[in-house]
Amino acid sequence: MVIALLSLVGSRFQFSGLPKPLVYLLILMLVLDVKAGIHLLTESGAYVASRNLALLFVFCITLLPVLAFASSYRKIHWMPTLVILEVLLFFTVLQGYLSTRGMDATRFELNARQSTLAFGDNSGYLLLLSLCLFRFVRNTSNKAAKRIFQLLLIIAMIVSVFGIARAGSRGPFLAAIMGALFIFFALQMRKQIGTVMLALALIFMFGISSAKLEEFAPVLFSRMTETIEEGDSSGRDVLFAHAIEKMQEHPIAGDNPIILLNDGFTTYHNGYLDVGVGLGWLGFAFYALFSLLIAIRLMTRRHNISSTPQLFCSAMFFLSATRAMTGATLLSNPNYALSIACACIIVAQLSSNRVVSTQNQFE
Repeated sequence: MVIALLSLVGSRFQFSGLPKPLVYLLILMLVLDVKAGIHLLTESGAYVASRNLALLFVFCITLLPVLAFASSYRKIHWMPTLVILEVLLFFTVLQGYLSTRGMDATRFELNARQSTLAFGDNSGYLLLLSLCLFRFVRNTSNKAAKRIFQLLLIIAMIVSVFGIARAGSRGPFLAAIMGALFIFFALQMRKQIGTVMLALALIFMFGISSAKLEEFAPVLFSRMTETIEEGDSSGRDVLFAHAIEKMQEHPIAGDNPIILLNDGFTTYHNGYLDVGVGLGWLGFAFYALFSLLIAIRLMTRRHNISSTPQLFCSAMFFLSATRAMTGATLLSNPNYALSIACACIIVAQLSSNRVVSTQNQFE
């Protein structure tokens, strides 16, 4: 929060010249957050501590960083930032696993304050970033340095896959697959063939089978099996039905998208339905169409993405768009909101047929 405030002050709160998709996103977030804030402040019998926590997440932890990013994204040195992020994510996931405490003896979390979802999400971020940096270091002229960096990134990929599997959460697992698939499809055909051959070799060596997967990640295996065979959604179907009821009761103006609890707050575990509850059916339709158009534009122009920052941020959008179906929300998830903001900038660049040639910044 402090860094975001300093960034805004340093940029003198300048928001001129922003790409139109980013402007639309900021307006949507401002309207949604203000409405949620009004509901929280006027709701009778609200848990005071939970209400204050929700307000902190909505305005300070999520909206403020997005505004800071929008005002100063042109000044970011992207490659050093991504390298630092890679190191931080690697040690976060590794330390989280080594010092974790178990849930059901087989499901892990980072610590007492961060859930298995956070563990799985961080592992997914690490996987996508490692894949993008692996593509970048292939162009390194120094062969010795190239091999060392590639080895370190392969280790990071192994740690990330292990983290996703052992976290036992379906949302991060599926989201990481979607992000990795985008990176794969963004590669040229020759590199795609090589990637497929490498993946097949790894699968063969690991000897993946249902029994092996069950032994390696028992919670993820059992939860995926329950989802496929029994339609288990861990109670999310009840929340989804409640959200649709709210949208039908308040189709125009919307209602409060945040649910206050005795020990905190939650939402309807679907980023799109959260917008629908807060802004009504019109807001839901706008946001769903907005997200779909961004996804289509990124896919149709994927071969024009030449820089590592663009590739990573585009992959993060697909990860986040998938996670929004199972829990991520614009209201309280800064990673989700920032990934969409980055995608808005990239879409604007691709629409103007500008390919970012520099590895250090978005132009």
